[in-house]
Amino acid sequence: MRRRAEVARQLMEGNIERQHNADLKDDGELLGLIELKLEENRQHLEPSFNAGDLARLLGVSQERLNRLFRHQTIYRTPDAYIDNLRVLAALRLL
Repeated sequence: MRRRAEVARQLMEGNIERQHNADLKDDGELLGLIELKLEENRQHLEPSFNAGDLARLLGVSQERLNRLFRHQTIYRTPDAYIDNLRVLAALRLL
């Protein structure tokens, strides 16, 4: 029973965070959150990580993520951004 309560609490906290992220009106805040989340867990270096995974990590829809990149990164796509991060990580290893 205690385990279920813990899982429910974690789910509720996650939903609250996702709702907060989805409600961010300032695109600059969301871009900052992207950098923070990616720096925390380095999932983007995995070959299977894509824009859908990034949207889920942030708790926003993929459409919201695409719109953010279209308006803030001179029409770069989230997938191009992830690829660029991988290239930069590879260059650091050289």
